[in-house]
Amino acid sequence: MASQEKPDTIQSEQTLSRPLQNFVTGFLLSGLPIFVYLSLSVDMTYGSLAAVGIAKLTIAAIVPVFCGLLAVAFKNRVISFLSSLLESANLPF
Repeated sequence: MASQEKPDTIQSEQTLSRPLQNFVTGFLLSGLPIFVYLSLSVDMTYGSLAAVGIAKLTIAAIVPVFCGLLAVAFKNRVISFLSSLLESANLPF
């Protein structure tokens, strides 16, 4: 009986963790370029985050959450699109 319960629990854990994994992947793939752009723009202008503005910071925080939700809804299509965008972004690292 224990052998029958184990595959069921493994399968249910994988299906529960998959949406969370998709969200985190979409969040990171869209949030990384935004974070790099903001940090480089603040560094290059010798300013602070207050100089960027509340509206831009709010949008910069909302976009990764929205992309994470899209990654949960559309799964691999959004993740592959975001990864191809990140690969072609020519980030400085």
